[in-house]
Amino acid sequence: MRLPLSAGFLVASSLLLASTSRAQTSLPSVAQPLPAVSAVLGQTNPTVDLQGKFTVNGVVNQVVQFDTVLGKFNVELLPEAAPATVANFLKYVDRGAYAGSFFHRSVPNFVIQGGGFTLVNNTVTAIPADPAIALEYNLANARGTIAMARGSAAASATTQWFINTVDNTTSLGPSTTSAGYAAFGRVLGTGMTVADAIAALTVYNASALLGSTFGEMPLRGPSLTAANLATVNSIKRANLLPDGSATPAVLTLSVTSSNPAVATAAVAGRTLSVTPVATGVTTLTTRATDTNGNFVENTTTAVVSPPLYVAEQPQSQHLVAGGSTTLRVAAVASASGGTIRWFHNGTEIAGATGTTLALTNIQPAQAGVYMAAVTGPAGTAYSQPAVVGVEPAAGVRYAGAVTTRDEWQSIRHPNGNVYDQFLLTGAAGTIRTADGKIARISLLDERGSIVQFEMSGPGALTVVLANSSGPKAPALYNQPGIEYMQGAPLVVLTGADATTHMSIYSVGTRTNPGVTRADVTYHEWANVRAAGIHSTTGGLGGLYYGNVTFGADAGPVGIAAPSVRSVGTLNFHELASTGAGRPMILLAADGQANVKITGGSLSQANGQPIAVAGLDTVRMVAGQGSSGQAAPAQAIQGRLVFEGVDITADLIVAP
Repeated sequence: MRLPLSAGFLVASSLLLASTSRAQTSLPSVAQPLPAVSAVLGQTNPTVDLQGKFTVNGVVNQVVQFDTVLGKFNVELLPEAAPATVANFLKYVDRGAYAGSFFHRSVPNFVIQGGGFTLVNNTVTAIPADPAIALEYNLANARGTIAMARGSAAASATTQWFINTVDNTTSLGPSTTSAGYAAFGRVLGTGMTVADAIAALTVYNASALLGSTFGEMPLRGPSLTAANLATVNSIKRANLLPDGSATPAVLTLSVTSSNPAVATAAVAGRTLSVTPVATGVTTLTTRATDTNGNFVENTTTAVVSPPLYVAEQPQSQHLVAGGSTTLRVAAVASASGGTIRWFHNGTEIAGATGTTLALTNIQPAQAGVYMAAVTGPAGTAYSQPAVVGVEPAAGVRYAGAVTTRDEWQSIRHPNGNVYDQFLLTGAAGTIRTADGKIARISLLDERGSIVQFEMSGPGALTVVLANSSGPKAPALYNQPGIEYMQGAPLVVLTGADATTHMSIYSVGTRTNPGVTRADVTYHEWANVRAAGIHSTTGGLGGLYYGNVTFGADAGPVGIAAPSVRSVGTLNFHELASTGAGRPMILLAADGQANVKITGGSLSQANGQPIAVAGLDTVRMVAGQGSSGQAAPAQAIQGRLVFEGVDITADLIVAP
């Protein structure tokens, strides 16, 4: 039935008000106390899941929220009393049938009724109804209950419902002349104040304009206009707590800190997050407020501790093979001390728990990146990396598991460079240059790609393999009679200066087509765990790693060069840590290096920030794989952090 809405003035049929609301028991309450929060300056902000910490007394079923022109209120549906009726009502709710509807009937000291009509294009339109449902009378029509309206037949309810504004247990219960009316929910908290406000509206007789159904119509003014209707904007399913979505919630959450100079706090969805500011203690008060302003508070304390840190960092060392040294950390400073563990290339050194680490008879296998970890109640802090490099004895070109052949020496390349070729034959080996030539050592990475490590100028280059195997034939290449070691390499360049250059690349159809096979699709990037660099002067000619993906699930991942202040060229393709990997691009803190990321995004699967130092800019540029695959410039997906502070925006130069 479509009925035109008139703007004419109406005569009030009643000015009686509904009775005042009695006290409600379905109010917010604390379900569980909040846990104490421990935070550490400079570390990840702690969070608390507020799910299960608050409740509304007695509410165990689906709640729907009524959003009306006079305010919002919540209704708990009671399927144990009227399962088919609840299902019928939710069917209309879920299809949005009640959006834009209005209360079309108000009987003082009795009920307010809606769910029958909407206003569409200034025209009153009946809500389309599904087949009527059977009567389910199991719950008294007490004040604050919602029930289905029906005709004279017991099984005639469809879309319309009413809210009992008084106790209608007797008048709407079963009798000799009536089967009763099916109540199927209850208004929560003090939501009846909204229902009472609607019941308090002046009631007009609009039957002459709209028909007999509208003889007791509540309006906000004497004229029959859209603005004067007691509109129901929507009825939607509601969660108890917000979940960050558009779904309404019975309770909204907020938090205050008694001492924001120590820590601030915020709530997003149902997650409380704490941001430490300074050491100390603060009280966090989380408030759960229902739709009608009733609230309860849940308090806890947040203790902010100073971070564990190493007061004096271990220093990088440049040694001749067979030499000895001691790495040292000064007294560990923290709120409550800590224990020390030493790591070599990500592997814990058994028994190394003191402030000093003695290294004797150093060989290529002991070269690498050393770090001290300090663990205490405030968490774990790591020292800066110390690079320990090994140089062959005077007059010797290599040390450790390395071999070469006469025909591999002084190889002249068409580009004019002269190369000395070496081959790794075990888990670790060191080479150096001579007579202005380029020294190269080769191996297979874990994907089976041949990877070339090249250097020129002063210094020595060491490769240390994890998960080493071989020697073995390079299955992906045409190189009969040549066998390689295979594993996950970490490279150390030591004794370098501003004239030292180093490059890493994998062999593909573009970099060395003479040994590749047409039936093989080559991985485009050399996989390397990390590069440790030590400069004797603070300068470095260049690190050409544009074909390198740094990746590992433990220990340092990326570049550790704490003695390098300036470098002519520094680029690499990607840095991707997993598991317990610690991503880093660390140069001397007072350095001013410019880094290019050639087609990578710096996304970290383990969520760790990338520790950085000594960088001026990080530029995201395009790159190319060893077989010619294009790698377009990417937007950065990682976080660049210097001493706990995110400086990504200060460093990054986006594509």
